[in-house]
Amino acid sequence: MGEQAKTPVTSPAFYPLGSAESRAAARAMREWKHSTSKRVEFISCIPDGRDDDRIQFGPWQERRDGTLSRYTYVPHVWVKIPVDDVPSCPDCGAAYEQTKESGGMMGFQPSCVAQHDPDNRGRSSKANA
Repeated sequence: MGEQAKTPVTSPAFYPLGSAESRAAARAMREWKHSTSKRVEFISCIPDGRDDDRIQFGPWQERRDGTLSRYTYVPHVWVKIPVDDVPSCPDCGAAYEQTKESGGMMGFQPSCVAQHDPDNRGRSSKANA
């Protein structure tokens, strides 16, 4: 990696305090820092009582060590075998994928998680698979 990859090109200090350019540089510097930070995502299928049928993404939060972390809820549905109707995403209609079978039940979870990730908006879901 070259020096450019380590630091942003423009610093807010190069512009008058409070100017539009200084604010834009500060926003760009913050975005650059967040885009290059190590990210840790905690994924859970344990419902918390808030719209448990939908995929939920928490906000990215900076930790003491500079990494960013967030919690993501991905619903998991158990259906009695034989399965007549495969569950589907209430937001996009995509069929859930089978996860495992246990005790006469079949588990399913969404196959469209990346599609609903706010970080992927505007990008092809195939590119993120």
